Amino acid sequence: MECMRPVNDQWSVVALGQWNSRIFSPGWVGREVFHADEVLAEMAVGATGTTVRYSHENIILQPFDNRLIVSVKEVDPAGDVIVEIERVAETVFSLLSHTPVSGIGVNFGYVIDEPPEIVTNLFRFSDVDQLSDAGKEILEGELVRRMDIKDLDTLLNFKLSTDFTTYKVNANFHQSVSSANDAIDKIKDKTVRFRDELIGLMSTVYGVELTQNAG
Repeated sequence: MECMRPVNDQWSVVALGQWNSRIFSPGWVGREVFHADEVLAEMAVGATGTTVRYSHENIILQPFDNRLIVSVKEVDPAGDVIVEIERVAETVFSLLSHTPVSGIGVNFGYVIDEPPEIVTNLFRFSDVDQLSDAGKEILEGELVRRMDIKDLDTLLNFKLSTDFTTYKVNANFHQSVSSANDAIDKIKDKTVRFRDELIGLMSTVYGVELTQNAG
């Protein structure tokens, strides 16, 4: 059976907005967000300045001036961890409800093991022979679709990609919002539905199922 499994660093909730990253001190994040006595704070210095990544147990919180990212260290096979990602994001939105937020995205990533022909055939591009005659070799390919998922009131930015060894699925469920409170309303109890929408799409359209040990 053609199966897919989650990729740890590609599951997240991202909120675009005007975040005051100075609020996110280790004490505040631990006490207000994670309800923990201690959190791990990791600093990185780059061309755009210093950024801080907070983590507690399996959840990672990264505040930037223009976005907030809640992600995960490890995704369980079934992907139930998305509920915890959602809960932490909603906690921050509620605590900082005054923050101008313009958009929210829920992101998933999978790797397809032994992709079926319906997937591999998508990357048999019509210009392969012409490029080969010109001395060119295609090293990577992408199939991108933007879909309106009306029953979930969201846009799905969907991508299949490959280096012709590994086949990947990436999905971004995007919603425009007017505030942090609106962001809560838009994703509350929906992240699991987004996950299931993607799993159903992969099964019905591409013949790819979730890995059997995913429950």
